Amino acid sequence: MESTCSLAVSFLDQFVLHMLLPVVLLLGMGMAFGISRCCVRSSEKRKRGVELMSQMLILGVLLLYPGLATRIFTVWRCKDIEGVHGRVMVADFAIQCDIGAHIVYSSIAFACLCLYIIGIPLMMMVVLWRNRRHLHDETSNRHEIVKTSLGGLYLQYEKEYWVSVFHQRVEF
Repeated sequence: MESTCSLAVSFLDQFVLHMLLPVVLLLGMGMAFGISRCCVRSSEKRKRGVELMSQMLILGVLLLYPGLATRIFTVWRCKDIEGVHGRVMVADFAIQCDIGAHIVYSSIAFACLCLYIIGIPLMMMVVLWRNRRHLHDETSNRHEIVKTSLGGLYLQYEKEYWVSVFHQRVEF
């Protein structure tokens, strides 16, 4: 007697689960941070905890980003197949495009596109922009904190290029 066990999850259900990963990451890290704040009394250790959480959050988001982008754009990848009425999703031929559930999930994909694909780089740019003075200014009181917590984003930019790009005045 042969026993097989399989779990068949449709592409659209996989899509929803994948889109929830950043939220789960954020909630998990928030809970861990909250618990650590209750247990740690030293202000130095608390400060290091904030820096570590920032580093882990940036790493987690950057690791999830390519998969999220791929999954979002796959929702709209449809094709015509001979003998089948209408277009079907390339990822799951059982799902017809532009009707029923696909329209709902396309709307969810558009919201996720705005939130993740546009929102993540935009948020990183805002964080970099707001802290740009502190990274290269070693006399700043926030230099070490910013360098430690956001250094992974900053360190790939050389000072003269970062300064020249964002300090040029546009003249008409």
